Amino acid sequence: MSKNNLEIEPAKPQRSPVIASLLSFFLLGGAGQIYLGQTKKGILLIVLTLVGSLFLIGLIVFPIGAIDAYLLAKRLENGETLGEWEFFWNKSGSQKTVQAPSKWQVVSVALTDKTEEFTGEDRRVIDNSQSDISVTRRFTVTREWSQSYTIEHEKTQTKTKGVNIKIIEPLSIQYSVAIALRDKYTITEGTKKTYTEDVTLQIPANKKVYVLIHWKNIWQNGIATLRDQQNVEIEVPFQVLDGVNFDQSQIDAD
Repeated sequence: MSKNNLEIEPAKPQRSPVIASLLSFFLLGGAGQIYLGQTKKGILLIVLTLVGSLFLIGLIVFPIGAIDAYLLAKRLENGETLGEWEFFWNKSGSQKTVQAPSKWQVVSVALTDKTEEFTGEDRRVIDNSQSDISVTRRFTVTREWSQSYTIEHEKTQTKTKGVNIKIIEPLSIQYSVAIALRDKYTITEGTKKTYTEDVTLQIPANKKVYVLIHWKNIWQNGIATLRDQQNVEIEVPFQVLDGVNFDQSQIDAD
């Protein structure tokens, strides 16, 4: 569709197909189109009717204009948009647009993959520089973390083909997904947990080393599928903090 072709959105209150048809039938074949928002097209039909009436051709415009106005009004009634010059035999507007209702039901929660997020680094010094033999050192690392999740509602996509979604109440979608995630993963936001692991290292003789603990969050990614009263389905990405872990490395301190 041309960038210059204006799209006409469904109006509130809705335009009546019957009124649109009667206007075009009794008012020069184009008044119904003007009523629907196709102003330029309606004016052109009126001009064609006036000019054509001199040759009796204008009589054909009345019924065609009435049929056209009625069918286009039905498209608007069904939630579709109209092109500025769209006729009933062609379709230049967008696909059906659904105004998202305030209530969505989560029908499935599917896990996809895991990602890691670096969150900080701890450093320990182990000094064996005064010894001529290697030694084994053991220590415990701990990390406190809190259960949490993120809902990426701005990345919501339509799962139902042929339907464009206009999310007018994103908070209601976030709320529905949040309830599902809390139930599925027994999440209580703010609840603190402690990760603990023992580390064993072999330190060479006459060496002083830095032990680096690289902490990371482990995020479980997934997709929540929601369905509304019209059986339109959307997919909302989410992340759940699955725990923490670490990588370790060591470097000579000399």
